[in-house]
This record gives sequence, C-alpha cells and structure tokens, in this order.
Amino acid sequence: MTTHVLDEVRLTLGIDPSKSFHVNLGNDRPNITQEVRRMKSATDYAALDFLVKGATTADDLPRAIVFVDKIEHAHRIMNRLHSLVPALKDSIDLLHARRSELSRKLSVHDFKHERTRIYIATEAAGMGMDIPDITLIVQFGTPKNLSIWIQRAGRAARSPWVQGRAIMLVQESVFQQNYRKNLEPTLREWIETEGCRRDVIDDYFSNPPRKRESNVAATGACCDNCERKETESIDLPEAYGLSSPPQTPTCRRRSQDPLTPSRRVNANGKRPMVDRPERRGGKHLAAVKDAVRRWRVKTRRTMHPYADFTSEGLLPERNLKTIASKRRPQTIEDLKPILRPPWPLLGRYGG
Repeated sequence: MTTHVLDEVRLTLGIDPSKSFHVNLGNDRPNITQEVRRMKSATDYAALDFLVKGATTADDLPRAIVFVDKIEHAHRIMNRLHSLVPALKDSIDLLHARRSELSRKLSVHDFKHERTRIYIATEAAGMGMDIPDITLIVQFGTPKNLSIWIQRAGRAARSPWVQGRAIMLVQESVFQQNYRKNLEPTLREWIETEGCRRDVIDDYFSNPPRKRESNVAATGACCDNCERKETESIDLPEAYGLSSPPQTPTCRRRSQDPLTPSRRVNANGKRPMVDRPERRGGKHLAAVKDAVRRWRVKTRRTMHPYADFTSEGLLPERNLKTIASKRRPQTIEDLKPILRPPWPLLGRYGG
C-alpha cells in the first residue's frame, strides 16, 4: 500500500495511528531485476519473439508469465508464439476470465506442474499466483499505475533461491514529446528515470532503508540502469588482466614486474632472482573482487538453486581473494582449473 491507501485503510477500519503499531517491511524484492524495453507500438507482438528464439525443446523455454490488459492481445500473442515454435505449442497457454472455471483450474494446474512453460495472462493471474520457480515476468504495454506493475512483477522468483527478471515492454508513444501517451506520474518517473528504478519505488511506497550490499548479493543488479552502469564502470576482461597483450620490456630495469629472490636454492647454494607477479590494489582490486563475487552468487543460483550450501562453497573467500589480487595467470585457460566448481559431483539440483 502507498501512504495514501494506508491512510484510507486506517480511516475505514477505525485504526488510530497513535494507538497502533505499524510494521513497515516494504515491498522490495531483492532477487528480481527490473527492466524497461521499448517496442514499436501497442500491437508490436514481435517484441515477444525473444521468449521462444532458438528453442527446440520445452526446457529451452523460460518459466514466464506475460501480462496483457486485453484478452485480444492474449490470443494474438499466443497464436504468434505458436506459429514460431509449432512443435512446442503445448508449452504455451493463456489465462483470462472468459475461460470456464474448470478450464482455468486445469490451465493453472498445468502451469504449476511445468507442463506449460509460458503463460499469457490478464489480471486473472495477477493475484494469488504463488509459484516459486517463475524466472521471468513480461508486461506487454504499460499498466494503469505503478502499483499494478509491482504486483505483477512480484509473481517472479517467489522462492528466495531463484533469481528472476521483470521486463516492461513500453510502446514508443510513451517517450514522444508530442502526443505522447498519458501515464500515472509515478509510473512515468519509474520508466524514464536514468537512476535506480528501485529508488523510485521506495519513495512511492515509503519503503524502509535497504542496504545496497544485500541487493548486489541477491541479484547482481537492482535494475537495467544499475546493470548498465556496473557494466560500463568495470571492464571485466581488463579487470581480470586478459585484454592487454603481454609486453616484453626492452630493458629489465624498466620492467613492470620487479625481481625478487626465489624461495628455492640453486646448485651454487644461492637463491636466483625471479619475476614477482604484479598484484592488483586499491579500487581495481575491489572491482575485481566484486565481479568474482557476483559470478559466484550467479553460478550458485543458476546451477544449484536447491543446494544446501552457500555460494562460498563453490569458491571460498580465501581463494577468491587470491585469484582477484594476482594479475597472473593471464589467460582464461589458466584460470579454468582454479574456477571450476564441483558441478559433476553435485548433479542438477546440487544433491
């Protein structure tokens, strides 16, 4: 509830704020990344082709709900997706109020038990659809307000062990300066912001303060804007020391790698001088550590969502710091023996 709705509820139920205790837990969902994508028009059904692109089996399809505001859109979207992957049409279904009660129950049952992978639905699926393993929510066109969007986006990743994504497909008319589509002011602010989309939501719902670190650990990115900024600020190949070709110094005194005595003694009883690998430090080291930690969390959530170990079980913190601090090894092949998690031993669900 927004603060305005909360005041109405208190007034209607006769709740005196001065004589009651209000626990504000907020509605932040740290394991859902929110995103805005543009589509050409309100009938640009091709904007949803990414859902089935490259799919050859039902397992290639995401566990997704596509929300629409008109029954006509639901049927047209389903027909288009069926035409793109006719062999998988049994894995794509729709739900709306005009279906019979028995038909709706059977349809929801099939979706809950993964017989259906992609669900195209109206508001009928917006409430009470508590399925833990949905990884993708798509809103086709803008909803009436931000509250409806948050309700629908919240159908994703109901399990805290699942990472989800909520995408709003916004028609071009929303962004036009002249004759642009009318929207609720807060929803427009959420769509057009260049900052973190969660900040807009927190202000609108008066959510309590949240720690940025917990969001990174849960999702890797709050929203597409934060994701884009993180990608721009950290050049991952360069951060791992893989992008720059090795340089051969023309003079040993000008070398980037200073010499240091070896730990081993040679035949003459002396310790020969050897190259000391250059180590990262400061902001560069912190950025690399953060990148490897995000990789570790993402691998844990995607490869072993039901395992009983944490992400540190894949790569202990001590090993992570060692990998991040050294510029060598300089190739991906050299890193593989160190980064390889115990996937063959864990099975599909980490058992």
